[in-house]
Amino acid sequence: MPKIEDLLNKTVREETDVTKGSISLSITVYIVIICSVIISVILCPSLLLGFYCVTNVDGYLQDTKQIINLYDFYDQKVGENETAVFFLGSSIVGWSMYPTEINRIVKMDYPNITTYNLAESGDLPIERALEIQKIIDAKPSLVIYGITYRSVMDKIDYGRFFDRTKLVYPRLDIRNDSLPLYNAEEKMYFTPFNEFEKKRYLKSAIDYKFAGSSGSVNYSFDYLGGEQSRKLAVKNDQKIITQVNDPNFIFRPVVTNESTRYKDALIYNVKTLQDAGVPVIIINMPLHPLLSERITDESRANYYDLLNETGAVWYDFEHCLDEDSFSDSHHVIHIGALKLAPRIADLIIEQVEKDVIHYT
Repeated sequence: MPKIEDLLNKTVREETDVTKGSISLSITVYIVIICSVIISVILCPSLLLGFYCVTNVDGYLQDTKQIINLYDFYDQKVGENETAVFFLGSSIVGWSMYPTEINRIVKMDYPNITTYNLAESGDLPIERALEIQKIIDAKPSLVIYGITYRSVMDKIDYGRFFDRTKLVYPRLDIRNDSLPLYNAEEKMYFTPFNEFEKKRYLKSAIDYKFAGSSGSVNYSFDYLGGEQSRKLAVKNDQKIITQVNDPNFIFRPVVTNESTRYKDALIYNVKTLQDAGVPVIIINMPLHPLLSERITDESRANYYDLLNETGAVWYDFEHCLDEDSFSDSHHVIHIGALKLAPRIADLIIEQVEKDVIHYT
């Protein structure tokens, strides 16, 4: 089997294996659904409404949408009864920060400290700014904010932004001082979720009805409660090489020295938390060594300047894990999270001993 270095600069195409049986089954299911909808519309519109209700779109959203679960967590205000540490960031943080192991280490000395992994897939600071007041209200004793070069350069994904506003609109507490971060089109999402908009989730709700409930999320346990999926994740050399060789890959952007609202959002989040009395530590998250090599000196310098501008203490963990710790160019596998956990635990304990965290 060729070494990963031997694959560099080669074009690698990933194949997705789909069995003919699965394709046939999917086509059959969709035909049945389409025919049922057509018959319902023609024969009796009330049947369509009944079919829609049976799929229970609201139930589907409540059980499967990460943003709803996250607001449920914020409302618990866990920091009122314990010394709570929140990890914020994208799926990189989700896979890298392993509360099960971090909590085990920290609690040996400080049993009332609990860490919570509040990562969201694709998270950007400009999207997390919607939740800043909710985070403050949850009363964390420390926020550890994991970011990468992408975090301050990528653009809003409007499908994800829809979920982060419409689905939880009644519970949003968007601060007025954050509104300048958003343009007029984005502000139009700050409105109630209407019945017509639920149609976009109808297919997923139908599929979900036959799949069953996903269960609750325990943020002090693992990212989305996915302990089993974490252990099943394996290294994918082809994916790593494909990603690091792609000059347009979103995790190796060119970071300029220009001010943008995406950079401003990171500064806003950090300073708003700090002004509310919540200490913030930024971590430049681990990347696969091959991807890290592709970050230009100019991008890295501009990125570091931005981190300094936030006014937060920050740590550079970009190079702290070896290539065997990653499933792809930026997500770690279980062993990578286990390697990182003691360092994160030590960092938290250090903050207690420096009296940055008021331990109760």
